[in-house]
Amino acid sequence: MGSSSQIQQNNHKRVALCAACLALFAACDQTLPMPDTPAPKLTLKQTGTNTVDLKISGRYALRAMQARLTYDSAAMRLLKVEAGKESSRLDRVFFSDPKKADGGCNIGITDTRKVLLPSRGALFRFTFEARGSGQGTVRIEHPLGALGVGERVDLARTSLGVLIK
Repeated sequence: MGSSSQIQQNNHKRVALCAACLALFAACDQTLPMPDTPAPKLTLKQTGTNTVDLKISGRYALRAMQARLTYDSAAMRLLKVEAGKESSRLDRVFFSDPKKADGGCNIGITDTRKVLLPSRGALFRFTFEARGSGQGTVRIEHPLGALGVGERVDLARTSLGVLIK
């Protein structure tokens, strides 16, 4: 485990990354309609006894994505957030501290090298611990994508009933 100053530096880096991504989205002053092409679709899938993946599928790739993960905190506790299998190559995957999450966590993903997000596959993996029955709902709320500066794409919310063991 790192020293207190290293942890504090890492937290400052995460805050700076979040601010940079939010600036990108703030610059997105319009939603671009993609004629005859539906926006990429987000889905949640339980991939193990205590893991849930956020997946994306679509006909075009995004430059960045941010959303809020919410869950039933009486039924489960968020232990870990990590890049999904297809997005682990990206250099900017960020999220709120899972230890401080109590029913919600902000997530985002982009790449400073201008690498596009995958158009299909797992963007994030969430690991939970059961509380009580372990049965509850996981949701993605306020999802927003970006094709580039000034090119916002509204994404549909998604939810999934899960049983965490």
